[in-house]
Amino acid sequence: MINLSKRKKEIFGLILIVFSILTIISLIGHDSTINPHGVSLEEQAKNTLGRLGVWVSYYHFITLGYLSIAFPIIFSIIGYTMVANREISTIVRPVFYIFIVLIYLSILMGLIGYLSNNNVFDKYLTGILGQSLFVFINHHLGLFGTLVFLLISFIVIVTGIFEITIQDFFVKFFSILK
Repeated sequence: MINLSKRKKEIFGLILIVFSILTIISLIGHDSTINPHGVSLEEQAKNTLGRLGVWVSYYHFITLGYLSIAFPIIFSIIGYTMVANREISTIVRPVFYIFIVLIYLSILMGLIGYLSNNNVFDKYLTGILGQSLFVFINHHLGLFGTLVFLLISFIVIVTGIFEITIQDFFVKFFSILK
């Protein structure tokens, strides 16, 4: 691991936090009609953050759709940890689970879009990553297999986040149903 002085950690953490804030602003100001490759510079300048906002929001939405908001959140958590001079190892687990939930929700949105035959899910909610993962899983497992995969993944994720055994999960789940 790279050893950084306290001052360098604070500066890098601040840069991450500022980058996260700018990314969130660009995502909030996203206009799906503005494509950085086919729109004039004057049109791009109408974005809250100008051309930078257009490029950042466009590639975030292309990659993961609205769920890409998790990336600036992850970066801000890492930045805060560095500014507060805490060990990065303390946030590895939460960041890992945020990323896993992000991927899971992206695949789930792909499934919902597939079942509802709704193009909005493809464009805004899943992004290329979620749609590609859904298509891959659905192609190899079929619809029923994809549903089972997502159900098992949900159970594994929930039991991992709450640090309970799968048996405890089912005991609590069936006690709620009674």
